[in-house]
Amino acid sequence: MTKENLTTALWLLGLVALICTALNAQEKPTPGEKSGENRQEETGRFFSLKVPDGFVPQPSEEAGILKWRKGAAEVYLVMGGIYSESPHDLFNALVKAAKANEGLEKVTVLKIRGGVAFKYRDKPPQDPGRMRTLRLVVITEKKIFNLDCSAPAKEFPTFLRDFEACLKSFKLNPS
Repeated sequence: MTKENLTTALWLLGLVALICTALNAQEKPTPGEKSGENRQEETGRFFSLKVPDGFVPQPSEEAGILKWRKGAAEVYLVMGGIYSESPHDLFNALVKAAKANEGLEKVTVLKIRGGVAFKYRDKPPQDPGRMRTLRLVVITEKKIFNLDCSAPAKEFPTFLRDFEACLKSFKLNPS
């Protein structure tokens, strides 16, 4: 196995572990709290987020998953507990793997109050009908957030400005 293949495999494994951890470690909403209320601003106990105009909340069977849709474009937020002795080591490993992944472009480490974050955009696929994603990963001492904004590659440029604004609006609330 070449170093590039190993790096790609580790990146994918890390991403799968991240999503599985988030899905398996969900907190139930408090009474009166609903996932995906019909509003453009989503404020949870741990975060706030401005969803792009026109995106409609979608039902979710899973606690800790919020989703919105506009045509074929989607915004997903997956959040959950983190099971790592060192959230910073996990963050550094994910960033390193993302930077080594040739299928990604524009991997950027961001400053966010209360945690560490990075975002990336995947490269355009050859098939314009395939989905293209802009992703934000935020890790705190106890939580992990994965915010995906995706659209078919041929439509992605029309959503990019709104997707960037959505990612930029994500803030952690003081605990």
